[in-house]
Amino acid sequence: MAEKDILMHVRREDSGAPANDYDILYPKTLERLVVDENGIILKDKMDTKLDKVLYTPEDILTKVKTVDGEGSGLDADTVDGMHAAGILAAARKDIISLTNSVDASVTGPAKWAELIVPVDSIIGQVGSKFTVSNGRVVIPSGVSAILVSCAVGQQPSQFVSDQCARIYVLRNGQTAVRRDSWANNDKVSEYTWYTAQIQPVLITGVQTGDLIELRVSCGGGGEGKTVTVSSAMAILTVQEV
Repeated sequence: MAEKDILMHVRREDSGAPANDYDILYPKTLERLVVDENGIILKDKMDTKLDKVLYTPEDILTKVKTVDGEGSGLDADTVDGMHAAGILAAARKDIISLTNSVDASVTGPAKWAELIVPVDSIIGQVGSKFTVSNGRVVIPSGVSAILVSCAVGQQPSQFVSDQCARIYVLRNGQTAVRRDSWANNDKVSEYTWYTAQIQPVLITGVQTGDLIELRVSCGGGGEGKTVTVSSAMAILTVQEV
């Protein structure tokens, strides 16, 4: 057995490419190898055996699947887990979507009418920190900042203008934060659907027990007019940051 420098010749005929006498590979990472009298590589300089094994695609897939144990390989840990719940759990963030259909409406004799859209359930995140109480989202312990967004679809029952969706953060019965999304229309007929969206907004300084409330409102364009507003669909998204 001898230790010597070697050169590795590229065998183009095996790959189907045109032969070239000058095709010689100088491997930088394999400068000193332990070889036998026939030049067969036995060990590298780190004394690790180099197995001459050819893997089929099936072999490679099997190794990927079982890289850290049977049935718990990379595909089970990552590829198969690349869905919303898996990504959210990995990121350690709580995103909850809350939906409610409101059949009732409110009518006001003045310029504005506003309707509270109660939250009835949490969907999309199992084991979320957030809970619902009396139609509002409760800020849990340990959360001090949130990203909030919403989408509201509503169908006014009269000609109205200046519709908006509003997100409130309530603390001890008082408004701590309010975010509005307006759609200023000259006139919206009673058969026109309107969707208001509040893009994700960062709200800091929230406290344990604060409540997130969603409201929709619209204006009738003048004092003394009767205004009716209803919400047919609402989605509220809350994310801990």
